[in-house]
Amino acid sequence: MKFNWVNIRIILMVMVVSSLYAFTSIRHDSQKIGDVKVSFDEKHDNLFISETTVNKLLIQNEQGLTSMFKDRLVLGKMEANLIADKMIQNAEVYVSVNGILKAKVEQRTPIARVVENGSYYIDIQGQKMPLSPEYSARVPLISGNILESDIESLYTAAMKVREDDFLKKEVITIDKNALHGFEFRFRTNELRVVFGDTDKLDRKIKNLKAFYKKALKDSMLVTYNKVDLRFENQVVCTKK
Repeated sequence: MKFNWVNIRIILMVMVVSSLYAFTSIRHDSQKIGDVKVSFDEKHDNLFISETTVNKLLIQNEQGLTSMFKDRLVLGKMEANLIADKMIQNAEVYVSVNGILKAKVEQRTPIARVVENGSYYIDIQGQKMPLSPEYSARVPLISGNILESDIESLYTAAMKVREDDFLKKEVITIDKNALHGFEFRFRTNELRVVFGDTDKLDRKIKNLKAFYKKALKDSMLVTYNKVDLRFENQVVCTKK
């Protein structure tokens, strides 16, 4: 009987590699967690949730993570625990080859803060976000009798402020007025800019910028205390 030594060698090599892989996998899973490292996204200069709080959310039992074996970790559950926190937008949890449990945390991004009827943020997804005990975001304030039905319009206005360099520099509050609807309060001269609702907001902002540029050029801006953008192709100004 003639043996095919090439095939036998291939089979032996596969068996050796499989054995080494199985041994390495078992050894890897039986290794204890050596340390826990938490990192945050770089979009925020300040933290709305502390590293200590993240560590507490990661802990699954009383032993603590650094005494647990890798094969006992449920990474999916850890990620779910983090994402369930109201300050966290997304999270990734994994174990490095040297036994370090790493958690990458993406915080939620507030774009405005409602200061009446229960204070809270509106985040970049248009959802309510609670205030943080760790840090207060520097975002425009929203005042007035704010209803649940107002959130969508306020989100639209706040995003416009966030994305427009001119508005971002000037707007300090977004107010809800019972007579005029929504209005911006400017940093310069405490100017009130009434826009009513967010319908055709881009056109209203374009008209505002045209007025602002001309008023600055004519040195007339300081003479006005209110600018009304609610009328089609008009900017109605009220002097002090």
